[in-house]
Amino acid sequence: QTEYLAWIKVASLDNPDLFPPQAHIFVNTKLKWLLIGDEIPQFSGIYNFKETWPLSSYKRLSLVRKKQTAL
Repeated sequence: QTEYLAWIKVASLDNPDLFPPQAHIFVNTKLKWLLIGDEIPQFSGIYNFKETWPLSSYKRLSLVRKKQTAL
């Protein structure tokens, strides 16, 4: 089984509303008129994946990273 990791810009999808954000990053540099609700975690930069992501998601990321460094 091959594992791949890809970052996809949600706005590029046909139905971006199906994938609401799970976190907001770089909020300290956002435009002042952009309003972000408090129901989604916010970070001033990249957050700690291990502390923030669900365990199953973090395990997938760890597996992909190990395979990438083995190349």
